[in-house]
Amino acid sequence: MAVLQSLLKSYKPVSAPERIRDKATLRRIKFISALNDQLRLLDDPKATRTGRKDKVIKIKSWIVSSPDGDVLVPKLGHTPLQLAPGKAGLMLGKPDAHAVKDVLAKLVQATDAGELDGVLATAAGSRKPPTRKAKAAKAA
Repeated sequence: MAVLQSLLKSYKPVSAPERIRDKATLRRIKFISALNDQLRLLDDPKATRTGRKDKVIKIKSWIVSSPDGDVLVPKLGHTPLQLAPGKAGLMLGKPDAHAVKDVLAKLVQATDAGELDGVLATAAGSRKPPTRKAKAAKAA
């Protein structure tokens, strides 16, 4: 009992905060986390993150090379975001690391401001949950 009393003297008891249940906010958090992973990947090409059950996951770059230059293809999970109708990438040309960091930072700002909520909702809704028939076929 003495330990509990010392805790209550040292720390102010408060009620537990509400869990975030708003899907738009959860998508923003997930996308900003992925953007921060891409920023870390620029500094350390061998960067990893920790997944479920403490599994180490290699971070894959969103930058794709094309004949015209490099293209940044931002993704929510595995789904590329359609930033403009029918356009899922941003042409970077031949950028340096500072220019890519600037683009990723602007995407973080736009996501925080809620400007990408519609794009994120479309990307999240594009993945259909598997049907019972597909689940049964996969299990067999």
